[in-house]
Amino acid sequence: MSIILRRNKHTARIMRQQYVRKGAQGNQHGYVRTIPLATISLSAVEVPGEIAELLSTKELAHLEKSIIFPARNEAERKKKEQEARECDPNWRVTEAINFLQEAGRRAQLVAVDPRLLEGLHETVAALGPAVIENLDPLDAVSASVRAAISAVEQGRYGRNQGPVRKDAIAAKKWAELRALVLERPDSLVAALQDAGWVATRDRRSR
Repeated sequence: MSIILRRNKHTARIMRQQYVRKGAQGNQHGYVRTIPLATISLSAVEVPGEIAELLSTKELAHLEKSIIFPARNEAERKKKEQEARECDPNWRVTEAINFLQEAGRRAQLVAVDPRLLEGLHETVAALGPAVIENLDPLDAVSASVRAAISAVEQGRYGRNQGPVRKDAIAAKKWAELRALVLERPDSLVAALQDAGWVATRDRRSR
């Protein structure tokens, strides 16, 4: 007679049904008894050799169809799922956003190391042009200015003890920034004025 499988959460007991004829063991009637053979994991993708030796060809085929083949399919599904997760940046970005939001709340109390901010900007830029394109450019400017303020306050450029030196790196960077935002004909404020979002002043009066 064929084997039967009794499953629990993680394993299955392999049982063989055996017919006992009338009088074979002093019994008055024939009956079917169940003989335990072995236990196999429900996640097994091969039949262990010691179990295979106990089974007939038909019983082995039944075990493979019931336990082994489904376990292989499930293992393959999990493998593909893990490979897809390994390649997917989205869940990592989601976790990063959660951590950054927590960091943002705490940054009101403890300043962030400017070098970490630099690394953050580089990492975000590495996500691709679409990231930059989807950001509001004025929001990006505001965030950069806030980061620059924090960096200066934290001593990124040191402290000048003498007269202001126009050739100092901080002074040069400020002159370039001021020109880009306020002074050049193609500055940010000029673009906003041309678009009608900022009041126009006579630049010659400056």
